[in-house]
Amino acid sequence: MMSSLIGGFSFLFIYAYFIIPLAPIVYIFIKWRSYRDGDPPDPQLGMKVILYYFKTLAYHVFLASLAILFYGLVKNTGSSIVHVGLGLLVSSVIIYLTHCILIHKLTNTADFPLTARIYTGLNLVIVGLVGMISFVITLVTLFEKGFEKIELPLVCFIVYAVAWVLQTAFFCKPSLAKKISPFHKRRMASAT
Repeated sequence: MMSSLIGGFSFLFIYAYFIIPLAPIVYIFIKWRSYRDGDPPDPQLGMKVILYYFKTLAYHVFLASLAILFYGLVKNTGSSIVHVGLGLLVSSVIIYLTHCILIHKLTNTADFPLTARIYTGLNLVIVGLVGMISFVITLVTLFEKGFEKIELPLVCFIVYAVAWVLQTAFFCKPSLAKKISPFHKRRMASAT
């Protein structure tokens, strides 16, 4: 039972493989972009990259836990899958909220919002990709087998489609861009 669940979520292991080297890549990209744009160096960039990294990982564990939890409830296969889903859900929420608090209390994200923006875009790409893949698998399963064994891809599609919509709204929301830091206000005033 559990091996079929793990096998069904093998794509999670694949994108975890791509998420592991994420922090250094994001750090280098932000450093390069700041240098290119002539922005002052962000003194907390390393700390923010790491905090957002673990916040992002907790977010994706949360989404996977929702898929596992809903699959266990829909399939009604027993409490072991539901317990795994609940354990992942609770731990991911605790880690996510802890990192949200640390980011809010310890970092200068309001003055240097690029790290938050890049991780929001990255989350949009990841949930969009998983949502699209699960949608394709759902339709292939539907056409090939009918409604037999469609629960897992359908549940994944629903969870990740909702996340896809929410991440698109967060990415398109200009709230971080509208909060211009004092540095950028001075820079724009001196340019005019």
